[in-house]
Amino acid sequence: YKAMGIIDKEVVCDFKAEKLIGQTEEDALRMLGEALLKSNGGILLFDEDSKKLADAEGFRERVRAILVNQMAERPGAYNVIYAGQMPAVNRFRDGVEKGSDIINVLSFEDYTREELMQILKRKLADENMKLTHSAQQVMAEFISGLTTTEERTHSSARLMRIVAELMIRNCIQRLAKTGESILNNSVPASVVKADVTMFNEALIIEMMNERKKIGFR
Repeated sequence: YKAMGIIDKEVVCDFKAEKLIGQTEEDALRMLGEALLKSNGGILLFDEDSKKLADAEGFRERVRAILVNQMAERPGAYNVIYAGQMPAVNRFRDGVEKGSDIINVLSFEDYTREELMQILKRKLADENMKLTHSAQQVMAEFISGLTTTEERTHSSARLMRIVAELMIRNCIQRLAKTGESILNNSVPASVVKADVTMFNEALIIEMMNERKKIGFR
């Protein structure tokens, strides 16, 4: 998940929900708040695999509600995975064994071209930069090439962050040669066409090959 850009930190905080049985609501709020704080940017594995929870009617739903409340009151990058008991396997008369679908599994949807462009623009804005019209045209073509196949589209958000970092580097190096600076400047620095010429089909192929090397497939 970290390599794909889904989480920021390689942290998995395991929280056993059964610890909240018998706690006051105030203590439950505090314990869940601390767990969220520790897992912020990583993953909170909310472990509900306990017979005690099954025996306490309505307890699981109440605890989840408290968790959601704490997430709302403590803004952050939270990724919560619920881990519960697997349901019993049902046998059908045809002899085929089937089990209920696992719930709360993370699913990832591909980004549209417009969303990828917004990711790029936000990253540049964080560095007080913006694309000129000609540079944006080049990047629109690059993004179009990045989304032509399913293989390319997967993890494209992560690739766009890498692209943004390269683009920022190019812009800073160009400005440094002319003695310009983007520090303490109220006007965003312009990312021009010369800063983005490297982003072409050849680079996409190179990035795809590199992605395979580091275990994406």
